[in-house]
Amino acid sequence: GKKVDKALTSEQRRAMEQEEDRQRQAARQQEEIARRDRALVASYTSEREIDLSRQRSLATIEAVIESAQHYSDQLTRRKVEVEARRAGYRDKPMPVVLERDFEGIQAELAKQAELIRQKRAEWNATAARYDAERARWRELSGLDKPRAAASVTARTTSGCECPAIIGPQEPT
Repeated sequence: GKKVDKALTSEQRRAMEQEEDRQRQAARQQEEIARRDRALVASYTSEREIDLSRQRSLATIEAVIESAQHYSDQLTRRKVEVEARRAGYRDKPMPVVLERDFEGIQAELAKQAELIRQKRAEWNATAARYDAERARWRELSGLDKPRAAASVTARTTSGCECPAIIGPQEPT
């Protein structure tokens, strides 16, 4: 005779669907890792190329930080001048233009501080990404034994490895 499967309970059906979804997701993740690995191997022919690309990327970010720091220094000098002029109006009403100038400088200083903070975070993320890519490239090229990606990421992101220009890091 014909074998008849018992009808699955809704609970069993749901569990099977969840397991199938999990397997499909795992397969998609494996495909994505394989795609990234192929792109990584195709993008660089040597570790030196990875290092040069890393240096170029970080130098671009450092230039933005340097520029913002220089602009902030100029703004701070202007703020000191405006504060000195404001102090001359102790007993008299302060001109609106002087108050607006001061507020504008304060706002711009805050914007530059935020830009610098964002660029420092970008510097750290970029350095960590290149360090992870370099380690993975070495694995794929047979230069290193494979290791858990998490250890590479943890090693490269723990503590700031920024050059002195980047300055101290605030926790994000």
